[in-house]
Amino acid sequence: MAEKKQSVLALIEILRKYSDEDHILSIREIQNHLSAIYDISLDRRTLYSHMDLLKENGYEVSTYEDNGKGYYLIERQFEKGEVLLLCNAIHASHFISEKQSDELIRKLLDTQSRYQRKEFKDRVYMANPLKTSNRQLLLNIEIASEAIRDRKQLSFIYLRYNSDLKLVPRREDAYIVEPLYIVYADSRPYLIVTSRNHEGFIHYRLDRMSEPAIVDEKVRPLAKDSDPYEYARNK
Repeated sequence: MAEKKQSVLALIEILRKYSDEDHILSIREIQNHLSAIYDISLDRRTLYSHMDLLKENGYEVSTYEDNGKGYYLIERQFEKGEVLLLCNAIHASHFISEKQSDELIRKLLDTQSRYQRKEFKDRVYMANPLKTSNRQLLLNIEIASEAIRDRKQLSFIYLRYNSDLKLVPRREDAYIVEPLYIVYADSRPYLIVTSRNHEGFIHYRLDRMSEPAIVDEKVRPLAKDSDPYEYARNK
């Protein structure tokens, strides 16, 4: 049973990585990939049985009976156009560091065949010199989102660019705020907050924060006439 599960999982990976509507695999090519990559040898009858099992479990596989050529995986977690849209958006976003962009794009492209991954890199990808040098953005978003969910205060060091174009702390003391919303404007992520030391809303760029931490003190309720959406539109 364990060997059957292993061979079925290997077959899924072969179809995911090496097949699409422009690259249809024959049974012999599938057998060669299984042998070369996973050291698994399957006869035709077992492969046909595995294909039926994949279909029974929700995998949409085009077969020889469907296309007259061979086998390929039709339905994926993301469609090709969706992946290209997301990859381009990530790559163009200045507030995501180059390293984080590369990691996110790689994860998205891994949902496609190797040929579609190559197509993106060959035709679309080029270095973006405007990327931020702050690599903490995703952690900042995660911690700020948790603070908003739990209605807890947030502390962080706020950064600015110095004359050498390096990010340095704006002041020595940490900012302590009451986080309310995360919004995106001008291709940048902002945190809208209130503060006990300031009247009304304030906003901070999430890509300019470092050392975020949740403070174990509750956020005050908003006044009834407070409208963060109007603030975001105006600011």
